[in-house]
Amino acid sequence: MSAQCLAQYDEDRYEYWREDAQLTYDMFQADTSTMSKYKEYNFKSIVSTGLWGALDIPKKKRDRRIKMEMYYFCAALDKTESCLFEKNEMSLNHAKLLWDI
Repeated sequence: MSAQCLAQYDEDRYEYWREDAQLTYDMFQADTSTMSKYKEYNFKSIVSTGLWGALDIPKKKRDRRIKMEMYYFCAALDKTESCLFEKNEMSLNHAKLLWDI
């Protein structure tokens, strides 16, 4: 299972992690005007990430004894909850680092 399988949730809102994925400035769509509390503490970015999971259970009961359940996980970035307060290379690299972890 890959990011394409989990992409059924909402492709416009989430960016799913892939090895070749690149974050860009336009992926950070949250409104920064309502986040004055974070500006007071000199935050450079807010990266909202999550971990999507899926459980694959064999359909036939007789197969459940032989085959095991498979778990799949995929990290995702929530574009509508993530923002960059300063659009510079350092803030973007910091967001990339958080997303890759």
